[in-house]
Amino acid sequence: MDIVGTLSTAPTQKKFLLVAMDYFSKWVEAEAYASIKDKDVTKFVEELPGVLWAYRTTPGRPIGNTPFALAYGMDAIIPIEIGLPTIWTEAGPQDDTNEELGRNLDWADKVRETASIRMADYQQRASAHYNRKARRRSFKNGTLVLRKVFENTVEIEAEKFQANWEGPYIVSKSTESGAYHLQKLDGTPLLRPWNVSNLKQYYQ
Repeated sequence: MDIVGTLSTAPTQKKFLLVAMDYFSKWVEAEAYASIKDKDVTKFVEELPGVLWAYRTTPGRPIGNTPFALAYGMDAIIPIEIGLPTIWTEAGPQDDTNEELGRNLDWADKVRETASIRMADYQQRASAHYNRKARRRSFKNGTLVLRKVFENTVEIEAEKFQANWEGPYIVSKSTESGAYHLQKLDGTPLLRPWNVSNLKQYYQ
């Protein structure tokens, strides 16, 4: 969940945007507000425990387990189970607590190791998939290109939702590593080279 603003004022005087995304389904909700008041922030704080619980007990796709299990070495007991006789709350006497905690710690080490292996495998497969689909790009000297805008390169007076690319610039020199030296249309060189992944050709 995030608050975006201040934006350019809309006809209804709304200039803030409250955006929320469901962690599991990636469903996005957004609503515009004219102002964000203290009571709105208070409502957000009241929702935090539930949001954090959902995040911590939702299995991550790459690691195959929940953040709660990785942190504490055991699966989470949902609140409704605390007051009901379930296998979690009834199995084993309280005297076995220390022994059970020891087993949980051993289990946590195995889970974390498995999660690390799954994450490495996921990253390798994602990288291989990207490399199969990606097309190598190159620019000749003199080509006009656009440069991706980053937070530290954005113009001071720029507003929210500005263009993600700026330029055009002229390619003045290339390197074997895939970086390009650029210059402005008046010939002024930029201070550092830019990777090809942050450039795209400019069409007039």
